[in-house]
Amino acid sequence: MPAADAFPIASSPRSRVLRTGNQACRPRSGEGGLLELYEKYLGQDGGCWPDVEPVVVRRHGRAASPRYLQERQPKLLWRKLLAGPGQQGFPTAGLHVWQLACTIAAFFPTPAHPASHAQASKQASSLVPFQAISLPPPPAMSVLITGASGFVGQTLARALLSLPSPPALILADLHTPPNPLALDSGIYADVQCIAADLTDPATCVSLLSRKPAAVYILHGIMSSGSEADLELGLKVNFDSVRSLLDAVRRQGPGTKVVFTSSCAVYGRAAVTNVANEVNVVPMPESSYGTQKLMIEGLVNDYSRRGLIDGRVVRLPTVFVRAGAPTAAASSFVSGIVREPVNGEEAILPVDASLGIWLVSPQTLAKNLIHAMNVPAEKFGHFRTVLLPGYTASSREILDALEKVAGKEVRSRVREERDETVQRIVLSWPAKYDTSRAKALGFSEDVGLEQTIRDFIEREKSKAS
Repeated sequence: MPAADAFPIASSPRSRVLRTGNQACRPRSGEGGLLELYEKYLGQDGGCWPDVEPVVVRRHGRAASPRYLQERQPKLLWRKLLAGPGQQGFPTAGLHVWQLACTIAAFFPTPAHPASHAQASKQASSLVPFQAISLPPPPAMSVLITGASGFVGQTLARALLSLPSPPALILADLHTPPNPLALDSGIYADVQCIAADLTDPATCVSLLSRKPAAVYILHGIMSSGSEADLELGLKVNFDSVRSLLDAVRRQGPGTKVVFTSSCAVYGRAAVTNVANEVNVVPMPESSYGTQKLMIEGLVNDYSRRGLIDGRVVRLPTVFVRAGAPTAAASSFVSGIVREPVNGEEAILPVDASLGIWLVSPQTLAKNLIHAMNVPAEKFGHFRTVLLPGYTASSREILDALEKVAGKEVRSRVREERDETVQRIVLSWPAKYDTSRAKALGFSEDVGLEQTIRDFIEREKSKAS
């Protein structure tokens, strides 16, 4: 087996089409990345292998990944494949740049034209991370994330991929989730993005057939949406989650399951108290909170029975969410920062003095990963934990926004009361005791001003 890190990555401009079997095709979504890398990294003038044309090896109608070939067909992986006179092909998924780079390096132990070796090496030296690449072993585990198109799902996926040994990811949502793996990120990982209707029990069974070691259940209809449409809320927030839990317990008993619940489970009775997981009885005053609480009960019971290894995390309001507003009653909390920072007007629909429990996206992602890693025995029989956050009113948020971004930005927010949103927010406690979370090793947050600064920096980096 050749050592892949010995060779530069080089090729020719003639690779304009993919050849699959006897058919040639123009690059499309996914496989287009194969050609982009092939043309960019393999040298335009006198590359090492000027007559090479790519061949995609297929498995069940889809491109087979190097990981699959490494595990199931090692002889094929390391054997040169003839693709025509004077040509050599190689198997690749055509899905991730790193896989293509590894496979090219593995298939060409020596340059076809030694005279061009120095030039190719010079080109390759500037192409980090492709200048010295070797085929990594398959990931030790895979993680399924439902609701992966959403802001939290994408944030969590990126955080998992940034780990020293990133897991393989199965990202599922009603529509195919974006792949968070940037082509130039230098991260080597296996990411599958799947369109999946989780209200269909058969779909849940299909997802679990991939044998993930851990499942993050993030999908759902948000608070305002659940209140507006009871049937839809029940179908998505309860029925589909139960189907997924049942698929886990039948196909992968003992699998770790992290379910994201909400402070909406508490209700107004807890508002005058400092809420926690143990001493305050949840009495939700919204359909969303009720649906979350019902699933909490299932996760705890299935864990008690040993059917799953469940962890329920009650989330603070995520602040600041990038992207479009959601149907959550708390959507305005991010909106009164996000829209003004981007030059747009925002509406504050509640009393500016109402306190809200907040967490930054980065801290939330860190704590979601930690939730997967906490040993089951540390949770005990009760698997619910309230994640750390901090309390801030809309007025305090706007004061921090003005301090960080200026008066003009703050002036883009106007008050316009929405009684439905006000009623829902009033049912959420604003003060919490997170001593259980801290004892379990969860991280505390960075605070208002730093969170706003981080958001503005991310927006600037996206624009540049």
